[in-house]
Amino acid sequence: MRNIAICAAAAAACGLAGTAQAAFIVEALGTASGNYAYTGAGGTAASGPSTGVSAPGTSSAGSIFGGNGTVDEYTYSYTPAVDADNTVFAPGTALNSFWDPDGTDPNDGLFATGLVGGVAGFYNVYTVWPETTNTSSQPTTFVATGDQGDATYVVNQNINSLDTGAGIGLWELIGTIAIEDPSATYTVTQNHDGSPGFVSMRSFGVLWEYAGPIPEPASASLLGLASFGLLRRRR
Repeated sequence: MRNIAICAAAAAACGLAGTAQAAFIVEALGTASGNYAYTGAGGTAASGPSTGVSAPGTSSAGSIFGGNGTVDEYTYSYTPAVDADNTVFAPGTALNSFWDPDGTDPNDGLFATGLVGGVAGFYNVYTVWPETTNTSSQPTTFVATGDQGDATYVVNQNINSLDTGAGIGLWELIGTIAIEDPSATYTVTQNHDGSPGFVSMRSFGVLWEYAGPIPEPASASLLGLASFGLLRRRR
């Protein structure tokens, strides 16, 4: 998945993509909030300015939390052919980069591709929420729908120290999905473990960014044959 983002960024740097750089952000409160919906009694309560959120491209809107003794679900939607890119990223913009001494955190070293969306292809999908220690119904599960399989990210939104909270408040990668029909609507759903709680989970927003084209079947076959030929030659 990460290789897709790296290759796309390299393509942009080499001039294989347009000169504009863009992505589509949905914020629960703020940018493209019309693409956000929820079920349950929570999900619309503003917790004030986005304290703890410093993700590139986000506005100064507030974050939201669900709960009040109910089970909640948040939904963010994106229709590439309809929802014009609303955020500009230069290629290589750090979306989440922090000091990760043991190199085990998958969110360290996430960078924008700088490619224009709205077309068929692979998309990197991210989420962000403010720092929190009191979400009561964990873990939280994010599911990004795609045409070649969904991407799922399961995480405990609570942090107990600056060390375990590294990267919180920046974009975190849900995964890479394939969009084959730009006129179709793709979603990210956010759920907690199902136990009713006063603060079940928190959110600020979701980001889709184009990561590169989906190889045509014929091209993929040719690449496979070429690789097979190289292996035979080496043997």
